[in-house]
Amino acid sequence: MIHVCYGFNDLDGRYAKFCGTSILSMFENTSERVTVHILHDDSLTVDNRDKFMYIAGQYNQQIKFYNVNVCAPERLKQLQQILLARFTQIYVIGMFYRLLLPEIISPAIDKIIYLDAGDTVVNMDIKKIWNVELGDHPLAAAADSDRINHVPLPRNLCEDGYVEHGKYFNSGVLSINLNHWRANINKIFDPNGG
Repeated sequence: MIHVCYGFNDLDGRYAKFCGTSILSMFENTSERVTVHILHDDSLTVDNRDKFMYIAGQYNQQIKFYNVNVCAPERLKQLQQILLARFTQIYVIGMFYRLLLPEIISPAIDKIIYLDAGDTVVNMDIKKIWNVELGDHPLAAAADSDRINHVPLPRNLCEDGYVEHGKYFNSGVLSINLNHWRANINKIFDPNGG
């Protein structure tokens, strides 16, 4: 079983269609059984939830929903405080829901692929990413060093010391070692290692 996760906030009810497009493209190109895990907040409508379930049913795949407000309220509050201390506004809070994976996803699942909900189309068998061996590494990602000086944030993450030059990566497609993340949850939420 391949496990894939999306996280999003859908304030106007129209963002779900982009996530649905990504899910559909993955199902179209993947022959293996897939369980999709959607981390969402109260902004996911019943109608959009039903549409996701319909897509999964059409491909005989499984989909699970996790309301972060219910599943990890304290960590969510902590996450919001961290983000608000860094940014004046949080436009894409949903993409940060992936940081809640260690506490939300079952401990029986030790690996998951995270895909950005808004701009990811899967044009290959997702099994190719799933089969990348992580060993004791926290994740696998594609380097994104060409963008480092063009990061659309108020301050450059490298200049602020959050990320070393040369270690910046595209976070839209990640293969995550959940056991590693679970063992280091305090480091994820406390840059000083908690």
